[in-house]
Amino acid sequence: MRDGAALGAFDVSNMRLKLIRTGGVAGLAPPPVVVDTAALPEKEAQRVAALVAEARFFHLPAVVRSRKPQPDRFQYSLVIEQEGGRRHAVRCDEEAASGALCRLLHAVQTLKNLT
Repeated sequence: MRDGAALGAFDVSNMRLKLIRTGGVAGLAPPPVVVDTAALPEKEAQRVAALVAEARFFHLPAVVRSRKPQPDRFQYSLVIEQEGGRRHAVRCDEEAASGALCRLLHAVQTLKNLT
């Protein structure tokens, strides 16, 4: 098991993330992206854990909506599960996501090729 002490409660070796993106101009939905940090190089797993912590993901509400939805924007559904049963799901409009949440969403999308 990797040392996650510097990251607080995040055990980077046992985090599973599932991202679903919908919406956009054509409304095409790519397949879900599933990332298991145990399958990532340690540096990448630590980066993901840091992004989860920075976004305060486990403290976000289940739905993050824009006050003024914009047409043709993406919607994201991100579920993170940790060993021991800790699980949280967030559905958000692209334009309502904080900078930290956007960085996490982007990282998960780019990691799909590493797992």
